[in-house]
Amino acid sequence: LGMGYVGLPLAVVFAEAGFDVIGVDPIQEKMDLLNQGESYILDVPTAQLEKLVKAGKITGSTDYAVLKDVDALLIITEWHHFRRPDFERMKANMKTPIIFDGRNQYEPIKMKERGFTYYCIGRPII
Repeated sequence: LGMGYVGLPLAVVFAEAGFDVIGVDPIQEKMDLLNQGESYILDVPTAQLEKLVKAGKITGSTDYAVLKDVDALLIITEWHHFRRPDFERMKANMKTPIIFDGRNQYEPIKMKERGFTYYCIGRPII
């Protein structure tokens, strides 16, 4: 979640390592550019992104439905849009309910109660 100056370069690294990456961002214009293989971040050359998009390694969406059958969710934004997601819908769609939170947005105990394996920076695994 979050395909800005941190999310897009990280998505490229994962895609180049062989993972299929689905980026989610609330800004439709960014997702349109991503899906056309056009970079909107200076650190990611368009040629590099275009190659990964054409190979089907990176796609972008504004819809949580893309969580269907994903192995894990990586949150790298603190945008308010992502602070109160529909956790039940997310969990129901995910193949494995694992969240890696790079911004420490949620309480680990509450995430465990919701049925997620939750990893966050600087906090113990509950």
